[in-house]
Amino acid sequence: MQRLTSVRWVSAPPTSVDEELAAYDDGSVWLVIHSSRDGRAVIGTWSTTPAPDDHAALVAVGDLRIELPGAQDVPAIAEELRLAALVSPVATAQFFAAFGDAGTVTVGALGGGDRPVQFELNPDDVTVHVESAGATTAWFEAAPPSTGFITPDATGLGGLGRRAEIGPGIFGALVLQVPDLAQVEGTAVAVQASGWLAEGLPDQRLPLPFRVRTVPVPDETNGG
Repeated sequence: MQRLTSVRWVSAPPTSVDEELAAYDDGSVWLVIHSSRDGRAVIGTWSTTPAPDDHAALVAVGDLRIELPGAQDVPAIAEELRLAALVSPVATAQFFAAFGDAGTVTVGALGGGDRPVQFELNPDDVTVHVESAGATTAWFEAAPPSTGFITPDATGLGGLGRRAEIGPGIFGALVLQVPDLAQVEGTAVAVQASGWLAEGLPDQRLPLPFRVRTVPVPDETNGG
């Protein structure tokens, strides 16, 4: 396949948005997310085959790089086909976090699409954020995990020192060691992590960096 055009959304840290939508000469449109525009803790690839007129309209847009936040107009067809692609995951991972026992936080990853997603965490770039009423009250650098992602039946999925391969509908989790969060003011926890995603547009050289931040989850043991 030959790429005909692409639209890329990016932003500077700390948000570090990085999404790219590309049209190919076989009529397909692909989307890769390395850091989501809408704050979801999801990475991977999606693909759709739109109507020929819609495909041609995206090709006519030409290559665009959209710096966020900003006032630059985005062609409506790019937004429409991004949303259409999101309905059809190819290989994706969605991340979650939860309070564990004292001094631990659990991070989970759920595979989606129609084939396994492949990625690897950077063990030296995982932080835990404690929140209250939507504001961060404290954050900690987590110690490097001692294992990769593991399924509930104790099957290792990788993700630490080697690529994780997580199939559609498969869930794996790992445990982070952090200071005792019971001693910190806050009612919810989120995890920010980065690594390398071995999924991308059909003509990209892989892996490429990714970054996610999970949706804050309340601490139910403390009435959060």
